[in-house]
Amino acid sequence: MKPRYAGWLRLLLCAANALTIFLLNMSYDVSVKLPSLNLLVMAVILIAPDLRRLAGVFLFNRRVELARATPLFAHKWLEPLSPWIAAPYKG
Repeated sequence: MKPRYAGWLRLLLCAANALTIFLLNMSYDVSVKLPSLNLLVMAVILIAPDLRRLAGVFLFNRRVELARATPLFAHKWLEPLSPWIAAPYKG
């Protein structure tokens, strides 16, 4: 059985981790404040499209609809190439 995609949960954990790192860097006067802030901003930008769904689940305890999978390309003839193009970016 294939597990369901939980990318938003991974992004939420990434943002929480980046926030912790940033706060520790600010508290202990570590010289890598800007890179940790950049990681935090990138995590928040990646979470932004799913923010309404996350608030519905965690804050309002509502059922949310599944996220629609958008195609990687606008042209149908490029779709068979998508696994080859996206493979280096998968974790």
